[in-house]
Formats: sequence, C-alpha cells, structure tokens
Amino acid sequence: ERADRTLLLLRKSFEDDPAHFDLRGWATRTALVGDETLQLTLIGADGFSVASTADRRGPPIYLGDREHFRKQLDPAVDKLFISEPVLGRATGKMSLQFSRRLRGADVGFAGVIVLSIDPNFIGRFYQAVDVGANGSVVLRNLDGVIIAAQGLSGNAVGRQVKQQPFPDALSRSHSGHYWGGGAVDGNNRLVSYRTSEKFPLIFSVGLAENEILSEYRKHRTIYFAVASVVTLVILIAMAYNLRHQVQ
Repeated sequence: ERADRTLLLLRKSFEDDPAHFDLRGWATRTALVGDETLQLTLIGADGFSVASTADRRGPPIYLGDREHFRKQLDPAVDKLFISEPVLGRATGKMSLQFSRRLRGADVGFAGVIVLSIDPNFIGRFYQAVDVGANGSVVLRNLDGVIIAAQGLSGNAVGRQVKQQPFPDALSRSHSGHYWGGGAVDGNNRLVSYRTSEKFPLIFSVGLAENEILSEYRKHRTIYFAVASVVTLVILIAMAYNLRHQVQ
C-alpha cells in the first residue's frame, strides 16, 4: 500500500506540472528510495525511459516491451500493476515492478511511473514472526506465481506452483488454510492465506507439519514411557503377589 501511495503522489506531481517534474529531486527530498526500493523510473508514452533514480549513464532505455508498461496502455483501466520478478535493465537486479499510468492534460496516455522493489523485502516480516525453522512466508500474484518468499528451500521466486490444494482452497474462500503437501520444497506445511481486497496479491504463512506435531510427539513419547513403567510396576507387583500366594 505504501508503494502505491508513493506512485499516486508522484503521478499527482507530474500531472500538475509535467514540464518541471523532477523525479530525482522528489526522491531525494522525500527519501523515497531506500533499502527495499531499488529505483523509481519515469517512462514516456513512446516506451523510452525519461528519468530514473538509478546511477546510470547512457542513452534512454527502451521499456515499451515490459509488461508493467504494456499493462498501463488501456485507457479504460487505471489501477496499480505488480509484475512478476524481472531483471532490471538499468539496475541489473531482480525486482518487482509497481506501475501506474500517467495522464496528460487531455487525460490521454502520458507514460508510466514505476517503482522497483527488491523481492527480499518480505524477509523483514519473516524475521519478525516465529514460524519455526521450516516455516515460510510467501507472496503470490493472482495467477499463483511466487513473487516474494522467505523460508522455502531453493529459489522459488518466479515459479508458478500448481499444487491442487491451493486453487481448491481459493475456490472456496478468499482466506483460509490448507495443507500444502510439500509441492514447493518437499516440506508439508499448514498454510494460512489471505487474498488482498485492494491489490492483486495473495499472502500466506506456512508452519511445517513436523514442527506443529513435535510437541504432540514429544508428549506422546513421555506418556508411552510413563505408561510402560507403570505397566511394568503393576506386572512386578502381580508376580510378587502370585508368588506369595503360592508359597
């Protein structure tokens, strides 16, 4: 939500005075670029970069073929678009592209404003919650493609995991839980999920089955041990009593 507010703020500033809009100046004064935000980019209506906060020299980069640009061409649609992880042509880093359509004085297409975010931003939330050693935090788009993740073994970002429990759960409710079955990395998890009401995103937290059941298994072992000892004591007492009666 913060990313979208930033884009809407920049769009308002651009549309108020496009001739004097200073993207880098805005970013410097308001500290919009930080650890999570890799860069801000202004793309012209022709698809070429007009301004960027990235430290790059050279001719304008053509970005008209990028999905986060093409998705904003439809004049009937005015909403935030969030891309799958892509390799930035200016930064050379994997990033999620958040984009908004820019409107000219005649409300026609004037380009796109883009915020590039490090997919690892979800790591801060992951570190702040206790999901166990094999727990996971995952952000997907509505197509089921993982756009950010922590706690999954291997590189799951960019993958579309078509595990049947997931679409089945979504068909029943926009929020809930299901057993993941270990389709991503082999760890079966109890997954709680929620679909955003405002953005095309699905957020989920998974707890590993072995960790959920560890306390139960630990107590079960103790109970079995105690029961075995008690049974043994009873058998010894019965044997002693029987021997005493025989004598």
